[in-house]
Amino acid sequence: MQLSNDGMNYDVAAYFRSARELNLPVKVVKEIGGFQLKLGTTIYFFRSKITPFNNAVANEVANNKYCANKILEKAGIPVPKGTGITKQEFDSNSWNLDGLKFPLVIKPTVGSCWGIDVLCNIKDHETLQFHLNSLFKKYNVLSIEEFHGGLVSYRVLVFYGKVIGIVKRIPAQVVGDGKHNILELIARENKAR
Repeated sequence: MQLSNDGMNYDVAAYFRSARELNLPVKVVKEIGGFQLKLGTTIYFFRSKITPFNNAVANEVANNKYCANKILEKAGIPVPKGTGITKQEFDSNSWNLDGLKFPLVIKPTVGSCWGIDVLCNIKDHETLQFHLNSLFKKYNVLSIEEFHGGLVSYRVLVFYGKVIGIVKRIPAQVVGDGKHNILELIARENKAR
């Protein structure tokens, strides 16, 4: 995870810059890797992807990729076509792809972040089976979605039905130069960001 000089990750740093540009009273709080926003007598804290506008239920829904996509879909927001399967369904071979078309993506349905254990561009059923078998050793529920390469990802902050912040998500990446190993390339890219 890339952190700014203030200890903030990319998302919260973008919210901080936006709040400053709107001349809102914000102050960096290094101890939490975030910032505070004071509105009237109330102080709101922002840290990582956690904002004071997310209640516990909203966090739980957002943490479940399948449920979040279904809610977004119901609201008319385009999302990849997908399905969820449990380890029990996989073990008993009682799952199906519900008309999904390859290439596909597998991701943990609950509790994943930063792209950990997300596998993209799976092109055939044999490869899918292999990766499902591997991931079900670690997770009880997985989501399978159609893969759409080259899309731009955004995190949108909504407060009382109004969009108050949008962060463009830039995936980590490095390009080899024929001289440096992968760790050196990552260190150079992190320094540049």
